[in-house]
Amino acid sequence: MEKQTNAVGRRKEAVTRVFVSKGSGKITVNDKDYKHYFPLVYLQNQVEAPLKLAEALGKYDIVINAQGGLKGQAEAAKLGIARVLIELNPELRPALKAAGQLTRDSRSVERKKFGHKKARRSFQFSNVNPTILTLIHYNKLYKWKITLHYNSNYLRPAYTLVTLRRSGTLRCYLIFSQRKKEYILSI
Repeated sequence: MEKQTNAVGRRKEAVTRVFVSKGSGKITVNDKDYKHYFPLVYLQNQVEAPLKLAEALGKYDIVINAQGGLKGQAEAAKLGIARVLIELNPELRPALKAAGQLTRDSRSVERKKFGHKKARRSFQFSNVNPTILTLIHYNKLYKWKITLHYNSNYLRPAYTLVTLRRSGTLRCYLIFSQRKKEYILSI
């Protein structure tokens, strides 16, 4: 069996193991031809880029085992192929380095932060205030009626909660989907 050279390429969450041996220029990714595996032309160009630069497009058979997303796999394969070509021919290093084929792209997805919808995106903020809050005293048996008059621009509360404290303070809570507004009314 012929000697195989291998290297690893990484990009985002994708990892590729590249095995190169002398041959007719056949490139397979996960047991499929790379033109079928990467249907978009620019992804095919990513895989071919180091071979074109080294003028070795029809000289080697390349087998790639890839994991991760499609774009990440293509760019990881590019890095892996460039690393293998340097192992086979160290004189190619300056040309590949000048073209940026040997630089591992370290950009990755930023993690989600707590209190945010995504990594940097915050939840929608709306300043919800009813226009008028009126308190009507029915009779002396502590029956109260609270009337809320809303401006049409504001959200309506999910529900309201009214509590009467022993101190004679009536508290009206307006509970919205994410925050609670409290109005304190003295009797």
